[in-house]
Amino acid sequence: MKTTANYNNHHYRALLSFYGLLGLFSGVLGVLGVGIYQDWLLMGHRLTSARICLTFLRSHLWYLAVLVSLVALLAVILGRFSFSLGGQLASSRRLATQIAGVREPLPGDLSGLVTRLGLTDRVFYTGDEAPYAFTCGLVRSRVVLSRGLLASLDQDELEAVLLHEKYHLSHYDPLKVYLGRAMARGLFLIPLAGFLWRGYAQAKELAADRHAIGQMGDDLGLSSALWKMIPRTRELPVNVPLVGALGAVELRITQLVGGPAAARFPIAPGRQVAATVAVLLLALTFFTASCA
Repeated sequence: MKTTANYNNHHYRALLSFYGLLGLFSGVLGVLGVGIYQDWLLMGHRLTSARICLTFLRSHLWYLAVLVSLVALLAVILGRFSFSLGGQLASSRRLATQIAGVREPLPGDLSGLVTRLGLTDRVFYTGDEAPYAFTCGLVRSRVVLSRGLLASLDQDELEAVLLHEKYHLSHYDPLKVYLGRAMARGLFLIPLAGFLWRGYAQAKELAADRHAIGQMGDDLGLSSALWKMIPRTRELPVNVPLVGALGAVELRITQLVGGPAAARFPIAPGRQVAATVAVLLLALTFFTASCA
């Protein structure tokens, strides 16, 4: 029961971080959209105001300056978001090509384990001697596992790694990484976005570990697998939306050594959250109040 509770805690923290970031991104776009629409109406003399609504200067030049600024900011945010998506997609295609070039049929012992864990047709085995395992793919994700990893781990260690990756498959983490990284880069002017992105990136790895430990019944297999993989894993493309068995290593080791409570971290500082929400509400009020 304790393991399940800890898994749920990390799992829901990951959900809170990701959907908090999604809400923040949508909120910023919404506020900018309202502001642009509002100023466009003012520019066309379709809207008047006796109090607020950007009419305190009552100048078309002012309206135009504000409108251009809002459109430029919206364009920068969407441009950075789109550029990040495009870069990740291109990197993913290159990685898929590389994997296809070294892919091999599953060995018999690995095939049996994959079937038992319900991962049939979801594991790609490569002839690479470097030990690694990660999950990638935006629509139908796959676990990629190397010959080097299979040779270096025993059965329990390999099962723990696959269970860790199965969590990522089940919760569409590669797709969330793809979108979350792009949203954080789009909202580069808002520190809260970076905090939420890092919170998601860390919490999902801790939740995947708790899932593996819960399924295995202990943390021995995962601990020894992690210990073997750390010094030997090669660098993977940093711009690829993938999640691997070596994400958030320091926090994961802390959790394995000291328990889930030792690996707790704030998703985002409370002051950052309060300040960001206050600014967005103030901006929305400024653009919409007293318009008739």
